[in-house]
Amino acid sequence: MGDPAATAKDEGPGEERALVCVACAHPITHEGCRVEVGGSHRHTRLNPAGTLFHFGCFSRAEGCVVSGPPTLEHTWFPGHAWQYASCARCRAHVGWFFMGDRTFFGLILDRLAGE
Repeated sequence: MGDPAATAKDEGPGEERALVCVACAHPITHEGCRVEVGGSHRHTRLNPAGTLFHFGCFSRAEGCVVSGPPTLEHTWFPGHAWQYASCARCRAHVGWFFMGDRTFFGLILDRLAGE
């Protein structure tokens, strides 16, 4: 946890159920942290390597660590630099942290499970 980027500025976690890492069951975020970006919570995007990702946007992901230098290269949200977001316990890649006019996490939905 200790990474300042792991708390994006927007909504609080609320009382909804936790969403956990499917690899190790570490709490990553909460359902109450779901946000819309570009008109939707859910997005499907293809990366430059041809991998398709289905992800949801979340205001906070306190169970993540953020790594790598922020970059605008191949960003899926114009004006938003991104960094990798990994599970703070097992370090599995669970998504990305985006920063621009607002900050949010894009978390890969099949790498999260309800508690």
